[in-house]
Amino acid sequence: MEKKAYNKPLMFAEEFVPQSFVAACSADEDYVTYHFECDAKTTGWFQGNSFHVYFDNGDGVFDKNSDQNAFPNSSWGYSPCGETHDITVHKGESIENVFPKGWLVPLVGLVGWEMPERARMVRIYQPEPGNYNNTHCTFQLSESEFHISNPS
Repeated sequence: MEKKAYNKPLMFAEEFVPQSFVAACSADEDYVTYHFECDAKTTGWFQGNSFHVYFDNGDGVFDKNSDQNAFPNSSWGYSPCGETHDITVHKGESIENVFPKGWLVPLVGLVGWEMPERARMVRIYQPEPGNYNNTHCTFQLSESEFHISNPS
């Protein structure tokens, strides 16, 4: 039988020295926060709460055939959540990248017929592209209409 020797446990401590090219955080001045309310819906004689959302192709005119459906793999529609959201991005990032322009198209009836004549332009925030449960729309179209923290 082999005899085992007792080894006293040892603990070594090393000082953490970050490398010069690693940045764990950045100054707040490098970011801007957009505050907006997800409240885009229609009013007037038709007050709908279910919509299809399309990304505008850049021409400023709704066209179901050329504008991209925000939910291509779903028959479900968008409904406003009514909450205020805070979206923080790098300063200098275009509002078009964060909140692309698009179209809110009301749905009517049990089968969800679209009413393209009632389409309204919106800004779309979609942190998970294609997920209708996490899509937010606002009628705040210009950057000056957003409440912005840390503006440049």
